[in-house]
Amino acid sequence: MTTQTDGNADKPLVLVVDDFQDNREMYCEYLEFAGFRVIEAANGQEAVDQAFEKLPDVIIMDPPRTGAYDLMEPLVRLRPHNVIYVSCDPSTLMRDLQLVVAGGYKVRRVRAFDFFPNTHHVEVVANVLLT
Repeated sequence: MTTQTDGNADKPLVLVVDDFQDNREMYCEYLEFAGFRVIEAANGQEAVDQAFEKLPDVIIMDPPRTGAYDLMEPLVRLRPHNVIYVSCDPSTLMRDLQLVVAGGYKVRRVRAFDFFPNTHHVEVVANVLLT
């Protein structure tokens, strides 16, 4: 797990959650290059623990196809300003976003990416903001 804390407390803190280490490393590298402070978690429980300890400004999450239903209630209690949810299953994304919206967030943007042409698979990225 990486943590960038080099005296840049004024820069936003981003929590990156992904169970694939290569993905986390890529996200973290780009975010650190862009000047963000970054922490990471490999799974949902680790993410909740990190989030309540470090209080990130932004959470970027890429849960498995089953979604992140169990993380939505703790996320809403934590109240990060910005959440970016990457999903490979639009139905679980919508299910999870309903909980976040009911908790005071507004869906700012949703965008689908067809990385797998001629298949039913699609990646969807949703950005929600605390209102």
